[in-house]
Amino acid sequence: MAGAGTAFRELLDLLRNADQTFLTGPRADMDETGVAEGYRHLTHLLGYALDLHLEGDAERPGFVRLAPPTRRILGENVDQAEALPEQPTSSVGRLNELKARR
Repeated sequence: MAGAGTAFRELLDLLRNADQTFLTGPRADMDETGVAEGYRHLTHLLGYALDLHLEGDAERPGFVRLAPPTRRILGENVDQAEALPEQPTSSVGRLNELKARR
């Protein structure tokens, strides 16, 4: 049990200054929304990493979706489009779809 606790504390130590990647240097010129998005991005990356590392099974590997449909890694991704729910179309667009099927 001590090994797991030590590893967890080491992870927390690594995360302690992770926000410096966007709070200092060339990326530091952000408004409050940009800073909030930086923290959001960090927590998403942490979530992906924890899912892959802790939930992965080396004895029974398999394909998994890295990001759920509501999240983006480094912005929009065309490969993500198939995972998104179908967007509702306007009534005119829906009528045109129905006409095209005839």
